[in-house]
Amino acid sequence: MRRPNFSLFVTDFDETITVSDTISAIANIASGFHSSRYAMPTWTSLVEAYLEEIGRVPRLTFSATETVSPLKMALRISEQKRIAEVTSIQRVSESGYLAGVPRTALWNGGMSCETRKGALQCLERVRMLPSQPLRVLSANWSRDFVLGALQTLNIPQYDVVCGDLVFEESPDRRGDMTTGKIDPKILDGADKLRVMEHWKAHASEGLVCYVGDSFTDVPCLLSCDLPFLIQPGDSLLSKLSSLRVDVSRVNEVASFEALLDNVKGAKLHGGALIYIAEWSDIERVITEMSV
Repeated sequence: MRRPNFSLFVTDFDETITVSDTISAIANIASGFHSSRYAMPTWTSLVEAYLEEIGRVPRLTFSATETVSPLKMALRISEQKRIAEVTSIQRVSESGYLAGVPRTALWNGGMSCETRKGALQCLERVRMLPSQPLRVLSANWSRDFVLGALQTLNIPQYDVVCGDLVFEESPDRRGDMTTGKIDPKILDGADKLRVMEHWKAHASEGLVCYVGDSFTDVPCLLSCDLPFLIQPGDSLLSKLSSLRVDVSRVNEVASFEALLDNVKGAKLHGGALIYIAEWSDIERVITEMSV
């Protein structure tokens, strides 16, 4: 039996591994450490300000005859929203809402977050491959939260790249407390693609897999060999269609080889992603690769 030849297996975190977005969970943890002596905006007001700014970003449209690749179109859409993302990060940082949170509270919060059925089981199988291809790439704001959620995998912290909260560090790190500032290492799809391309340049020969659920993941999905899109919403599917990206369900493809051929062939005229309903779909692909 041969082993799956992955050089990289990269996955998003929020709503890909987890059941729901966890930024609000991090905010909820922080609210438990707020002092009544200090007035600060509510989390709802910070979220509403972000949504209002994103809503004001003009919609970028492309003509049917335009020759720009789906990847370049996706990156242009990401670039258009970047200022709103930067402004939101600055607003939250300056509000102090996320200040005074112990590092251990974020880790423990991650440990209690709900993950998708079969996600950790599948990722454990990937982690045990000889090439050690597993990486996590996220726009989340706390690496400690992410590591807490994935603590059963014992994944090295340097294999998790995401935004992070800034800490006032203590000698043993157990007493580290957040300053409220956010270090936005990953803001959008362009940032994710930059990191993945760096990993690819230093990886061994083999297949590159990416798993994601949102438009932020699209540049990476369009730049790998096995692009798994997990339970995308109608809005995302509509946007992908406008970018000339085909989305086929994994159970509609006869074999693993046909899966690769579909993705390669579609790149000649646009792009192709593989729709999966759950992580067990990926496990089935890995099993077929192993036969």
